Amino acid sequence: MSGAVSERRPRRRFVHAVGYGPATYLRVSRFQRAVALAPRVGGPAALAAAAGYADQAHLGRDCRALTGLTPRHFFRALSTVDVAVRDRLRSA
Repeated sequence: MSGAVSERRPRRRFVHAVGYGPATYLRVSRFQRAVALAPRVGGPAALAAAAGYADQAHLGRDCRALTGLTPRHFFRALSTVDVAVRDRLRSA
């Protein structure tokens, strides 16, 4: 084989560099986008669309999976934390 690369090699390199797979990276990245947009976008459906979710339920599932909270509780709590904490959540 002259320079052939298996299908798994790029994924393994990605996991080594980032710490988890591409699908999880995209999921976390999309949720971080929602966190960043939340103060400027009104309503969960508009937030889901602006952040790149398929629908509001998709945002809800990811929010519960990644934070352990419903979007209502997570984003309400987010609006009451100070800017430093919010910025830390965005970069997590």
